[in-house]
Amino acid sequence: MTKINTQKENDSVLIAKDNIIEISYNLINKLKKIAQENDSNKSRLLLHKNKNETLHEMLIVHNSLPPESFKYNHPHKNVNTPKSWQILEGEIVFVVFNDDGKIIGHSMLASSSDKQSFMLRLNEPCYHTLIPITDVVVYIETLLGPFTGRVDAPWAPKEEENILAQEYVSNICNSLHIFK
Repeated sequence: MTKINTQKENDSVLIAKDNIIEISYNLINKLKKIAQENDSNKSRLLLHKNKNETLHEMLIVHNSLPPESFKYNHPHKNVNTPKSWQILEGEIVFVVFNDDGKIIGHSMLASSSDKQSFMLRLNEPCYHTLIPITDVVVYIETLLGPFTGRVDAPWAPKEEENILAQEYVSNICNSLHIFK
């Protein structure tokens, strides 16, 4: 039963259509290939069928080349929902900000490490971002639905502002001493 039926939403997003969804390493490799072949350097498989479901789970792949080039995830907060991440492959730094953009905390998450956690949950909405610090990161993101949107941080560069976004992430990593 390892093959699943999917519907393509766009160049980086697939939606699982089966009632029983089995995640295999072959599927993860397919998502890695999709991430390599699109401009966003990411891919995701939605395990929920639509935005109105009460539970949203996504299998996500990010490609990055840190510290030379980072996969930028615009800091944001989700409205009225707890959210969690479970790292399956790679390593990230998870950063939390106050409403003015000041870093108020960070956590290193890794798929296999005795020194780092592999899962994190936010019980209250707050501005956050994750920064891949390995070339490939694979993780599961879970939140409650229905999806009511997110609030992008007004103090952070937009995703299309590539040079500013790269400088912003580099500054965060430098201030947290990530690559030193």
